[in-house]
Amino acid sequence: PELTGRCYKRPMNHERASGSTQASCATLDCRVLLFDADGVDRVVTLDRHQLDALSGNKLAWMDARVDDSAELEALLAPLGIDAAPVQRLLDRTNGPLFSQQAWFGARAIAPVWNDDHLHCTGIPWLLLVSPNLGMTLHKDAIGFLDNVAAHEDPASQVGQLVADSFAVALLDRMLT
Repeated sequence: PELTGRCYKRPMNHERASGSTQASCATLDCRVLLFDADGVDRVVTLDRHQLDALSGNKLAWMDARVDDSAELEALLAPLGIDAAPVQRLLDRTNGPLFSQQAWFGARAIAPVWNDDHLHCTGIPWLLLVSPNLGMTLHKDAIGFLDNVAAHEDPASQVGQLVADSFAVALLDRMLT
């Protein structure tokens, strides 16, 4: 897949066209959004053929809750993605970064404030990026990812449609 080089502004929820299809990631708690510079952003299902067919104006984002290596492998296998490099990121005794061919990955901690904003805890998550696919993997719900997925927050507007800038937008959103 080629890198996506077109800019556009994602519509907010109230501006989006209706008729989105529902995502299915087998039995896992997962969602896949397709950011489409030539059409309407939408929730989709994603398999290897669809991933390989992504054009330069499309970026898929898969956000999934996975608890272990077996769930990770079940998520990635239908896409033709080798889970072994990613599994090393699940082990916190390994380094927090990896790079392999067109992929890079990072392990991070998302800050989560309690209701009174006096105490902060952290939820570990993985960010994986290839040319037309961004993935976020975590065990627990992460609020800022839900806001990005819901198109409810103006700060969730991605802009440049490349996976690298999408990763930067997610990291920036985590911190703001």
